[in-house]
Amino acid sequence: MLPPTCMPGDSCTPLPPLTLALTRDLQHLALIVRRLHPHSYVIIAKYVASQDNGMNIPYMGPAERVLESYHTPSVIASSSAFLRYEPVYGVKVPVLDADDIYLAFNPFELIRSNTYFSNEHSSQLPEPLADLMLRGCAYPTGSTALLAATELSDIDVVADLSNGCLGYVCNTFEELDKKTVIDDNYIVSEASRRMLATVEAKRLLPGWQHFRYRGRRVSVTVVTRSLRERVETRVFRLAPLHRARARIHVEPCQLSVGDYPAIIESREGIVLLVYDGFFVPALIHGGCFIVEGVHAEITLGGGETVDAIAVGGREALGRIRPC
Repeated sequence: MLPPTCMPGDSCTPLPPLTLALTRDLQHLALIVRRLHPHSYVIIAKYVASQDNGMNIPYMGPAERVLESYHTPSVIASSSAFLRYEPVYGVKVPVLDADDIYLAFNPFELIRSNTYFSNEHSSQLPEPLADLMLRGCAYPTGSTALLAATELSDIDVVADLSNGCLGYVCNTFEELDKKTVIDDNYIVSEASRRMLATVEAKRLLPGWQHFRYRGRRVSVTVVTRSLRERVETRVFRLAPLHRARARIHVEPCQLSVGDYPAIIESREGIVLLVYDGFFVPALIHGGCFIVEGVHAEITLGGGETVDAIAVGGREALGRIRPC
C-alpha cells in the first residue's frame, strides 16, 4: 500500500478500477470507477470518518458507510463533496485527483503479489470462481481488500475481462449460473430502485451476481481493467427529453461490457450506453432485451459520432428488461 500520487509530467501506473482510495485528509474512502484525466479518477464515495463504532478501516479508523446503493442517485448523494463539472460527460460527476489520494488499497496488486492471500481467499469461493481467481482473472475487493474482512462480511469479487481473460470469465459464469441462485433480498432492494418488478429482475439477472455460499454472501462485479485504465477520450451527450425504446439482441461476451460507461452493440445495429453496473451481468450473457432510456450521442476518440440509447445515468435512469 503506497501513495499512488502521479505528479504532472510523470509516467505512472494508473490505479485499476475498484481500487479503494483513502483521501489525504483521512476523511473519505472512495472506490475508483475509471481513469478520467491523466491525474484524476471518477470515483464513488463509500465510507466517511465517524466517531461512532463503525467499520474499522486501516489508516482511517472508525468509519461509516455513506453509499446506500450503486444506483445513480445514491452514488451522487454519497459523493456530493467530490462533484465537479466534466465536459466529456456534460454533467457533474464525482472526481478525485491523484494528489488528493493518501493511500490506495490495490486489490489487483495484493492478489498478484501474495500467494497466501490468493489461496486463502479463493478457498472461500465456489470452485469455478476460485479457479478464476487463481488464474489471475479475478480478485477480491471491498473489506477483503482492506484486510478488514470478518467471517460475517460479504465476499466481493471482481472478474476482469482484460488480458486474455474474457473467455475464461464467460465460461466460469456459465458454470456458476448452473450452481447459484441470486439472493432474494438483493433482488427486491435493487430492482425496486430501477422500476423493475422483482419477477423481471429475477429473469434478467444470473445467479452469480449476488448469491450465498457456505453461509456468506458473495457478490461479483465485472470490469475491463484495460479499458477503464485509459484516459477518457470519448464525449457523451444525453438528451433527457428524447425518450427511446427498442427491442435488441446482444451478442454475449463483449469486452466493452466491463467499461464505464459501457458501449454495447446489438445485432440490430442499435448501440446501448449503460451507466448502471446492475445490468452488466445480464448483458455479458447476451440475449434479447427491451431497453428504455433516452437518446444519446457519443463521440469516440477517433472523432466518429454514434447514436445510442442511454440507460442508468442521472438523466437517463431507464431500464432493461428481458424479452
